[in-house]
Amino acid sequence: MPDFLRSRQLYLRVTADGFRLKDLQKKKTLSSRPCLGVDDENIILSIGEPACRKANTILYALCEDAPFLNDKVVASKIVAHLIRELLKGRWFIPSPVLLIQLDFDGLDKLTDELKADWEEIGECCGARKTIVMLGRKLSDA
Repeated sequence: MPDFLRSRQLYLRVTADGFRLKDLQKKKTLSSRPCLGVDDENIILSIGEPACRKANTILYALCEDAPFLNDKVVASKIVAHLIRELLKGRWFIPSPVLLIQLDFDGLDKLTDELKADWEEIGECCGARKTIVMLGRKLSDA
């Protein structure tokens, strides 16, 4: 099968500091803080930091007691942006397989609600399949 038809395998590591997305085949990585800058009309002006000066409101994806989501829409916009930027330059982009790893101190069990929230984010970002897991950073990622 030609390379351009293969789905990319993407690894998203979510920590209290933000999101880190890696293409496991190409070994390319992008990171973002978990916030968006929007104007009065809710148009996204910046993703991550520094926020654009024209941004009137900063929206955060994660609660202070992470990994609980403050806003699923904000999280999905950030992850979708990272996926677009990571796969930019390809003229045909099949839906990726997304492995989401939640790496937070004190989180020792993945609840059904938390898993469903992150799977929904993967689906909103166009992932063909989303796998959600707990634990520390993977050794080869």
